[in-house]
Amino acid sequence: MVVEYSDGFFPAVIVLKTYVKKKFTSYSCNRKNVVWRDKYKCQYCGNKFCFIDLTMDHIVPKSRGGDKTWTNIVACCKRCNNRKGDRTPEEAKMPLIKKPNIPRWNIHVLLRNRQIPEEWKAYI
Repeated sequence: MVVEYSDGFFPAVIVLKTYVKKKFTSYSCNRKNVVWRDKYKCQYCGNKFCFIDLTMDHIVPKSRGGDKTWTNIVACCKRCNNRKGDRTPEEAKMPLIKKPNIPRWNIHVLLRNRQIPEEWKAYI
């Protein structure tokens, strides 16, 4: 059923009669999502950077069996990443600003980089 039309002709908002619920597991642990989760801040020095100036740092280095998981990866500036090197934060005497976590699902997060049509805003 159409709730609202766009330009008077095309459906902009519809109501579904049935909905197939899909279990959401997690966002992909990639650089874009890690930098977003950490709010564009280096998790060692606390400074804010542009996306291109941040890297992903393994808290437990890959050479020591550290995995690419949400709880082992943080956003890190290039300077701090070089300084930390192949050590843990404790060994490098570089404590983390906050413990990394797995981001929770949210419709606003899912649509964060998209232009949301005006007709949708009342329903999101």
